[in-house]
Amino acid sequence: MRTRFNNKWQKTRGNVDVRKIVKVVGQFPLLHAYGVGFGQFRSIPEATRSKCIDYARYMLAFELDDEIDAAFAFLKAVGISQCGREQHYVRTEYLLELYSYWRKGTEKYPEFLPIGVFGVAAFLLKANIRVAEELKPHFLVPVSIDKRAKVEKFLEATRGFKRWEDSQIYWQCEAAIG
Repeated sequence: MRTRFNNKWQKTRGNVDVRKIVKVVGQFPLLHAYGVGFGQFRSIPEATRSKCIDYARYMLAFELDDEIDAAFAFLKAVGISQCGREQHYVRTEYLLELYSYWRKGTEKYPEFLPIGVFGVAAFLLKANIRVAEELKPHFLVPVSIDKRAKVEKFLEATRGFKRWEDSQIYWQCEAAIG
């Protein structure tokens, strides 16, 4: 985590435009609730909840550059899909597990990623996310089946990764919508 408040940085270490990060965080208010992975937003009294959400917005916009860079690089590696079909939407729980094996052996990326950085990275890569009430605070990210399968096979062969069942990876979006 690296603070960039009140400075002249144009890009993050991962070459992501800082203005785009701030713009995405400002345009998508749902990211604030998921933002830093605070599941306890609901238990916070309403009088102070808005301050906590503002803090999560601040964290996403100005503090989590390294985490956003890691999510950005990881989503590119697993093939973020701009026009996600139903079968391409993958749960963020699975992406977090896959990321933990993907980053092994390197100190370049942070060990822990908050859930919200996947949303920010997906929007920076011009993809959409889907939110299902039953999955909150997690959500769905469109990922290429072929590229994800290649990454999974590589991680199974080299790092001991065990692929989850399809029912745990995907979500039936039609059931979530209505």
